[in-house]
Amino acid sequence: MNGGVTFRGKDYTPDEVRLLSVDPSADPELLEFLVTDFCPAVVYEQLARNPALPVAAMLWLIGHHTRAVLNNPAFRLQMAASPDFLDSLPIAARAAIAGCSYTDTKLIRYLAARRNRAVRVRASAALNPSTPPDMLRDFVRHDWRVRAALALNPLMPVELQSKLAKDPKNLVRCNLAGRHDLLEETVELLVSVTPDPVDGPLLYNPAISEDVRERIYEASGCGHPGPVARLRDRYGRSLNRRY
Repeated sequence: MNGGVTFRGKDYTPDEVRLLSVDPSADPELLEFLVTDFCPAVVYEQLARNPALPVAAMLWLIGHHTRAVLNNPAFRLQMAASPDFLDSLPIAARAAIAGCSYTDTKLIRYLAARRNRAVRVRASAALNPSTPPDMLRDFVRHDWRVRAALALNPLMPVELQSKLAKDPKNLVRCNLAGRHDLLEETVELLVSVTPDPVDGPLLYNPAISEDVRERIYEASGCGHPGPVARLRDRYGRSLNRRY
């Protein structure tokens, strides 16, 4: 139908679909059907805000429209009415909430502060710039995947750099090595203490001084000039890994 939909034998034009997506009196089953259809992105965001959309259908949208779902009156009412509601959500939904920069810090703390929470949820919180600093400091004692995410957080407390620079997991150090706010002492730790895998991210980091680059070249055994291509082959895979 050129962007429209057919539901229970009735055709809806694209304009009608857009109007329905914001209509709080619309048929909830029709709105839920739209969630599973190939609608424009703006329609999905409008659906995520519509209180007539069933809460179960909101979970299909929460990954890409977390803020809209969190602000949806029906979703907020469900959270208030059912103490166990957040815990009953799928891990992907909880991770989306914990990783959203617009999420209330109380929710982030509830979902991700404790070590018995799912790793994926804690890792999302560790990457979230809105996560309270005390939680970020505590994350250095969590699972290595949480620490790997923490190393990428742009608002990570600077004093954590030295701890992550000595982390036993390569990916944690590699993620840290790519930061543009590395302290000189952190760079020294990464160059002198950690094994080879961290060299690649350091070389690609524009904030690293030429003196440090020369030391990495010499330690790698690659000739200079022209070592970058060989180092890319040697360390490229670690740059593309995901926790």
